[in-house]
Amino acid sequence: MFKYLLFCVLAVFWASNMFAGIPEIKGETSSLYINFNNKVNLALNGADPLEIDFKITNGRFTKMDDSTYLVVPQFPADEFKIKLYYKKVICGIQTTKAVMVPKPDLYIEGVKEGKISKSSLMALKKLSLSTSEPMPDYLNYVFKSCNITVIDPNGIGVMNWNVHNDVLENHITDSFVKISKGAKLNFSNIYIMDGSNTLSRLDQALQIMVTD
Repeated sequence: MFKYLLFCVLAVFWASNMFAGIPEIKGETSSLYINFNNKVNLALNGADPLEIDFKITNGRFTKMDDSTYLVVPQFPADEFKIKLYYKKVICGIQTTKAVMVPKPDLYIEGVKEGKISKSSLMALKKLSLSTSEPMPDYLNYVFKSCNITVIDPNGIGVMNWNVHNDVLENHITDSFVKISKGAKLNFSNIYIMDGSNTLSRLDQALQIMVTD
């Protein structure tokens, strides 16, 4: 009887130590973004950080601290696997996907179907960004700069401004009164910055027409 009890105690002790100290990936990641620092957080559970390693489908990973890693995929993948190893033994797998970072569009308040009324143009004070799909908070895109060209109804460029802030300067907004019906505003060279302070340019320019 004593031997049986001793065996049970040792078995419980062995099992608790067998599974204690095994790290695990915290949370689920629906997608990772290509060429972007995607955070992967670990629950260490008492594990030795020096014995932790990763293998990923493609790209690279870097260690930020003992429980935080950055995974940077380089190519698209419908099944992107993050394999977690502890003491060279696999202890966790998370399957997600690697996709291109979604980019927002330049948003001009008052624009409908590519047109803006003169009154809405006169009220315009700020440029912002909009997205057609949900965007993770950590991307945190902000508008940085663009070029605005005014083209009169005859197709001649009559005004041009370099904008370096989302809030339009007074000399720009004061000039809106001079823009006539049928003129077009062309927003080009639109630059944005994401949450990792990476600057990028939107692929497409935006053109709107001024109406009554």
